[in-house]
Amino acid sequence: MKTPKDTNKGGFVTIYEGETPLLNRILDPDDKEPIVLDSADGPIEFEQIAYIPYQECVYVVMHNLSPIDGIGEDECMIFRYVQDGDEENLLLEDDEEVANAVYDIYISLLED
Repeated sequence: MKTPKDTNKGGFVTIYEGETPLLNRILDPDDKEPIVLDSADGPIEFEQIAYIPYQECVYVVMHNLSPIDGIGEDECMIFRYVQDGDEENLLLEDDEEVANAVYDIYISLLED
């Protein structure tokens, strides 16, 4: 079993024990299973809304299925996919400029 590490300011790290690599799940439009992330308050389930390639990174727009203090039901969160060797993580994007750019791309895709 993987032990999650707190590797970003948001405190979310991926807990994923499936056989399919996380990136494959992110890129698979038919994969509707929740992605479970860990936080200081315990595991939180997320629904993937979209993935956005931006500045040579993959970003994932997600909606929390479990309540999170300070996050409204109609809000989304933006995570950056990172891989270090065999370890895959989704890190909450804490650069506001990057998060806003990714969100703007997501909104433009909805408008098309």
